[in-house]
Amino acid sequence: MKTDLAENKEVSWKLFGVDIFGTITSPKDAEVHSAVVFVAGSGPTDRNWCSPFLPGTNGSAELLAEALAAQGFVTLRYDKVASGPHVKENIPKLLGKISMQSHIEELKGAVETIIAEKNVNKDNLFVLTNSEGAIHAVNYQLQAKSGRFKGLVLTGAPGRAIGDLGRSQIFDQIMHLPNAEIIMKPYDIAIADLLASKPIEIDASLPEGIKMLLRSLESPANLPFSRELWTYKLSEFIAKIDDLTLVVIGKKDIQVD
Repeated sequence: MKTDLAENKEVSWKLFGVDIFGTITSPKDAEVHSAVVFVAGSGPTDRNWCSPFLPGTNGSAELLAEALAAQGFVTLRYDKVASGPHVKENIPKLLGKISMQSHIEELKGAVETIIAEKNVNKDNLFVLTNSEGAIHAVNYQLQAKSGRFKGLVLTGAPGRAIGDLGRSQIFDQIMHLPNAEIIMKPYDIAIADLLASKPIEIDASLPEGIKMLLRSLESPANLPFSRELWTYKLSEFIAKIDDLTLVVIGKKDIQVD
């Protein structure tokens, strides 16, 4: 959906000396508006919620931003530090730096950027997340002393520990094979070594897709974050949130049992 009621502005802020780029979408008027920060899901998902790992370019975040602008909201969506068109040049600068806390700092920069806009009511700020983004929004809200969200909208929020979720998604893809449980054993051993801060030994019998996942988890660019993420249980942290929270789960959402 394209609308003549909205206008876009490119913005940026820094994390680890790396530029984070985003888009502010606003109604075309001189009024002061409520605002929404978008937080994307896992992996190299960009500001429009597109990923090179998934076919198509539905750009759901861009569509949502335009729809919200038409309803009188200012929105900010951004490319996470390890996503978007600058990811190749950024990765060497991020080795060993990406963590749960770095995601909070990244979101903090987004909040500071949007509430600095003259047409934003900083006391009426919300967050809209997808998948893993719910984790970072909840963690931010629990830490923030200022720039807090008045409400949180969490779509596709993980209902189980991330490690349990990841394993179930992998198993669902291979369960048709007669040796599915046997395949998962070397995977389970590798994950146990990862969580114990030991080097992973990737069994040659594993399907290539699982090997790629294990390599990515152990990649220096993803540590220590992947260890923190794999044991994270959103339910334990969301229970500490006293602010208005809406969790939106699709009928066939594979992230929630």
